[in-house]
Amino acid sequence: KLIVGILVSAAVLLSILSYSNNSNNIGFLQEYESVINHADYIIDNSTYANIQDVRTTHLHINATLDFHKKVMSGCVTLSMKVLNPSFEEVILDSRYLDIQSASLQTGSKQVPVDFYFTEENPQIGQGLHVKVDNKAVMGDSFNLTIHYATTNETLSLNWLEPSQTVGKIFPYVYTHCEAIDCRTLLPVQDTPAVKATYTAFIESPKNITVHMTGNTTNELVVGDLKYTSISMNVPIPSYLIALAGGNLAYLKMGERTGVISEPEFITLVTRELSELESFLLEAEKFLPKYEWGTYNILVLPPSFPTGGMENPLLTFVSPTIIAGDKSQVNVAIHELAHSWSGNLITNQNWENFWLNEGVTVYTERHIIRRIQGEAFYRVQATVGNSSLYTDMANFGFNSTFTTLHPNYQGANPYDTFSEVPYEKGFQFMTHLENLIGQEHMERFLYVYFKTYKYQSIVYTQFWDTFQTFLRDTFPEHKVKEINSQIDLDAWIFGPGKPPVELDFYTPEIDEAKRLALEYIKLGGKSSPKHYERFYKYFSSLKCIFMQTLLDNLQDVNLNIIQRINDDYGLYQALDPEVKTLWFQIAIYKHYIPAWATANDFMVNNGRMKYLLPLYKAWNEIDRQTAIELFIAGYPLYHPMARNKIRKIINY
Repeated sequence: KLIVGILVSAAVLLSILSYSNNSNNIGFLQEYESVINHADYIIDNSTYANIQDVRTTHLHINATLDFHKKVMSGCVTLSMKVLNPSFEEVILDSRYLDIQSASLQTGSKQVPVDFYFTEENPQIGQGLHVKVDNKAVMGDSFNLTIHYATTNETLSLNWLEPSQTVGKIFPYVYTHCEAIDCRTLLPVQDTPAVKATYTAFIESPKNITVHMTGNTTNELVVGDLKYTSISMNVPIPSYLIALAGGNLAYLKMGERTGVISEPEFITLVTRELSELESFLLEAEKFLPKYEWGTYNILVLPPSFPTGGMENPLLTFVSPTIIAGDKSQVNVAIHELAHSWSGNLITNQNWENFWLNEGVTVYTERHIIRRIQGEAFYRVQATVGNSSLYTDMANFGFNSTFTTLHPNYQGANPYDTFSEVPYEKGFQFMTHLENLIGQEHMERFLYVYFKTYKYQSIVYTQFWDTFQTFLRDTFPEHKVKEINSQIDLDAWIFGPGKPPVELDFYTPEIDEAKRLALEYIKLGGKSSPKHYERFYKYFSSLKCIFMQTLLDNLQDVNLNIIQRINDDYGLYQALDPEVKTLWFQIAIYKHYIPAWATANDFMVNNGRMKYLLPLYKAWNEIDRQTAIELFIAGYPLYHPMARNKIRKIINY
């Protein structure tokens, strides 16, 4: 036991020293120091943290993963910078955590300090108030340690049984912290306004490989346990802290890219993502050099609730993007684009979420346009616009949640997750491009990412930088002409449709719509003359075909559905986007031959983009079936997905 204790203590020390002695950190921290060196007034309606008084600059997480109890426990040490010398407490965000103790480091001693909680807001958790005698703080910084454990109510951790993995032998755990669920993983200033570096020392069973946002600096196996040290040297917001633990294999794909998955899945993953390195190189043709060193994608088990999550150095993706036909690799491009917008520059609060997602969708599609061509880009934009319209209709076109600056007022930002910040933000960026030209827009992006890297900003800073770029690029009369065509208030605060209708027309869109309408016109008696063209459609064009059928569902009968299925075998399609639309048609129109496949897809897939419309369809047709499917899929689903499905089926 003494030897084990010495080895573990040495590993912890190495974990911390690997961060503090890394010369690469100096540049990051010097730049970041200028960002946090003043107590600028920041409004974030989704945090309790007193970030005007103190701000986290570094975290060290020392935790154990207990797969039997499904608990992560240990301590987090927050290195904090004093912004208000008269502060009397540190307020952290906490939700569904068992807080056990708090202590302040004074010299070489840990001095226990008192703490208490504010009354809980069921949407965002509690404020953890830790009393700190500012006279005991030496200088303008201090270390605060909180011992804690997660509970079975956590929203950030998803513990999977071996049967829920590909290999069926080892358990699995992963986190998802966006938007404000890091506070269910550890007590922290859980706001995107605060960026910090971090190190971690994680204890797990020896057969579990642990990856986190950052670089693995050391692994040590002692008996039946494994100790993993991780270091993240670039400041990140708390929602980008991520962990995955399971039977995981890594394969290097290129000079700076790699993939991680369960070993049984790694061959399929490498085939599907074989162009990963080329995507990165294409992005760097118009963006600043990639800042993060390596770019790795980890393909999670089917329960993962979103298409992807842009955790730096460790992008999480759903296995649904490994479709087998490369139809969904654009998700990887989207997450890669986040390396600049979202990760390097972050929205300061969730009301400015479009700065993360709208700019990312614009950057993603710009990369796609360079690789796949103009028609592909325009079709994707058209599909995105359709999704935007659907979500706005669901909210109500006058809802604050259809603006680019919604008013949350203490609500959980993820409860109103939609395509609005993505697609309306993209259209705002595209409107700017249309006014100044594609080449100038590329130059603006470069300047923008250089200006605000490592920072968290609001839309006014984006706008100020755009105005500076205009003045530096165009003569005064041209600047006035450009600005006369931008109604900033309408774009940012106006509800409903974008104030300018953009034209993404391309003939391929009409062709896909026409094919669907021809099937309807023929009534299922025969196939359209050139029905085989469908086979050459890329994913988004197939979705336009499907959406046209959905939009005209009152004219679609079972004979038409049978004819289309005979021609294309759609419920056996690889592409999950196409399958989801097809399954909706099958459910609404009582096409029973597809129901078993549709239901199997629902209970064995946790991605909300596909689950929610299918549960909505079943709830409208047969609520009891929706409830039975939810009960069957419940063990697999992430807590986030469970909550959203419950609201749809009122269960």
